[in-house]
Amino acid sequence: MNLYAQGTINVDAFKLDSDTGTFRNMSMMGILYAWKGINIFAGNSGSNSRFDLTGEMVAYGGDPSGPPVPGVAKTTIHANNSTVIFDPSYVANLLQSGPFSFQILAWHEF
Repeated sequence: MNLYAQGTINVDAFKLDSDTGTFRNMSMMGILYAWKGINIFAGNSGSNSRFDLTGEMVAYGGDPSGPPVPGVAKTTIHANNSTVIFDPSYVANLLQSGPFSFQILAWHEF
């Protein structure tokens, strides 16, 4: 699944039942690309929740036709456990369908 937004992407894994609700584990494959921020809500404190992404997650920080604006981009993952695995094959699939280019400018592992 590829998600693109000129603003902020919010992904919420909360399932509301008839009386209560619960967070569900979430596993995604694809690209999350936002001009501003990305918020993943897969759990809260005390929950046993997971968020897994294989692909790419980009919070650019403004209009991608120009340089990013410091302080605009923010990525937040609310989950007890999370794994983000960079997989460039998802970009390769997009490159085949349009006039796009791809260049890694920075890579950080935490």
